[in-house]
Amino acid sequence: MTQLFTPDRLEQQRTQLNAVQRQAFSALVAWFLVVGGTIAFKPPAWLNIMLRLAAMGNAFTLVKLARELDDREWSHLVERDYSRRLRVTGLSVQAEGIKRSYLQQLQPPRPEPQQPQHLQQQAIDVPAQSLPQQQAAAEIPAQVAAVSALEVRDLTEQIARYDGHVLIASRTGSGKTTTVQASIAHTMQIYKGNVDFWIFDPKGASWCGLEKTDRWLMCNTPESIPKVIERLVDLCEELENRQWTRVNSGGHWDENNEPQTIKIIIDEYNTLRKLAKEYDSRFPPKESPRTANTLKNMVERFIFQGREDCMNLWLMAQTTRVEQLDLDTSTQDNMVYFAQARNADYQSVEDAIGNTYVVTDPRQRKILQAVLADYKDDRTQNPSIPIAFTTLGGNQLCKLPDLNWAKTYRLNDPITTLEKAYQAPAAPSYDDRYPPNWGNISALARRLTGELCCFPGCQNRATETHHAYYPKWQQGEPTEPGEAVFPLCEEHHDRDSTESAHHPINWVPAKTPAPGWDAHNTPAYYRLLIQGWSEKSAKHSG
Repeated sequence: MTQLFTPDRLEQQRTQLNAVQRQAFSALVAWFLVVGGTIAFKPPAWLNIMLRLAAMGNAFTLVKLARELDDREWSHLVERDYSRRLRVTGLSVQAEGIKRSYLQQLQPPRPEPQQPQHLQQQAIDVPAQSLPQQQAAAEIPAQVAAVSALEVRDLTEQIARYDGHVLIASRTGSGKTTTVQASIAHTMQIYKGNVDFWIFDPKGASWCGLEKTDRWLMCNTPESIPKVIERLVDLCEELENRQWTRVNSGGHWDENNEPQTIKIIIDEYNTLRKLAKEYDSRFPPKESPRTANTLKNMVERFIFQGREDCMNLWLMAQTTRVEQLDLDTSTQDNMVYFAQARNADYQSVEDAIGNTYVVTDPRQRKILQAVLADYKDDRTQNPSIPIAFTTLGGNQLCKLPDLNWAKTYRLNDPITTLEKAYQAPAAPSYDDRYPPNWGNISALARRLTGELCCFPGCQNRATETHHAYYPKWQQGEPTEPGEAVFPLCEEHHDRDSTESAHHPINWVPAKTPAPGWDAHNTPAYYRLLIQGWSEKSAKHSG
């Protein structure tokens, strides 16, 4: 067991260190005199070598003991002053255990958190140690397990009514575009059309007719980045004008002079950042326009300053972790989170619930994780029905209603009752390329390759399940792992490098409208995916 050092032992170390220092100094002086030839006799070769070895050995011991002494002093400092231990890294296991127990004793009792209505009556005591999901679910009383059915709630109306920023984080194919379409429709009804949408769209989706206005911008290539920056600069100037107007009006808005609400929708922010970096890479370093950094700074400015002046940001991405989006971590305090999942691919919701910055209360986090685990194990549930988690109005985990009506909604149309809206045929969407059992297909593909990326030679963990081509599953074409779909890591899925699946040299975009069945990888890249699949699946066939 590692022992903490006391002041007496530290003094012994110092004494030993001083002795070694004297020996090292003497050996170095003797060696210098001998080599410099300042003494009367020429020493034999063996003595010269011994002196050199002694000097080197003492110098090595000196450095080693100095480092050990420095570590011991830090450990003693931690033991003596617990408040400084948060800044100490590399402590022994015993020192870390003492730190945790001490902090637990000093932490004041937390007030009972106000739980949202749908999680009330669920007070349970979860043990401090982490439990497997099945074990945690088994220890939940009946009233909590009953929540596994999950209520159906239209969170899109709550998003529309919220006058702040929303981070909508969901994986590809989860239906987040449809959710935003429904939120746009509700926003138009709530604000009675007195709202201005600005949309930055890297994939060419339908936005309730807004894609036919000058407020919509298609930005799917690096060449479109200057136009993106230009529009964002215009919005920043509008924000600055509003700030000056507010300051001149007494520092706040009232009902008579409040400006029109602006909703800024940035779809696939991860993709937009990568396009900006690709655009910057085309210039010499000293001449780079640094559009990626400009994009990041302006997004952060909207998050920090926009809400007070009626400018709200809906940021759509793949993750709730702002550090992965290359945003300042303090932005997470200025946004609410929304994560969505369907087709049994619950990774987005699981990541959001497990994010300590999203669900800060560990007790509630365990409740939500257990409820989600119970829902996943319930074979009676329809996996094609989307579920969502949001911090809007408290931590909410629920099912979403059928939102297909939003695909046919157009500006200024009244939102009809759900029964009538569901009768309208859904407009073609890129989400139609994913079969109802997509989550099961994705999980099977990853299991067959041991969760590894299918690019040849890559040992990274797979984060995406990539379509090399899109089988028309409605016509009975199978979506087979290893033929149509392949697990890939983030590096080999997105368009950062020439080895990525969606890089222009490896990907042939669709030439037909949505859902765009004819998009596919080039034959050369497809052969690489087949090779990588053979390598990974052969290792994990057992």
